[in-house]
Amino acid sequence: MAAELNDTELIGCLSGGDCMSLEMKYHLTCLTRYRNKYRSAVRGKNSSSNLVFEKAKARAFVELIAHIEEKIEDNIYLFKLLRSANNLRK
Repeated sequence: MAAELNDTELIGCLSGGDCMSLEMKYHLTCLTRYRNKYRSAVRGKNSSSNLVFEKAKARAFVELIAHIEEKIEDNIYLFKLLRSANNLRK
């Protein structure tokens, strides 16, 4: 968690050796706060990647509608559906 949060202070403390041999102790409330901070950071990262994906889906839909409208203007009303991505290369 410390590495993903780029928490250099905690990483510095942990780099001193084995936690058991150093007799390190933690408070449960502090650990809970740290885990919540980590989960929040992970959620924030995931939501930004979801936003990019949603924008890509929206753009693909707009391009599809534009393509259909162009074909209808050319009096083409039949659209072939492809079965898989492999057919796109042919």
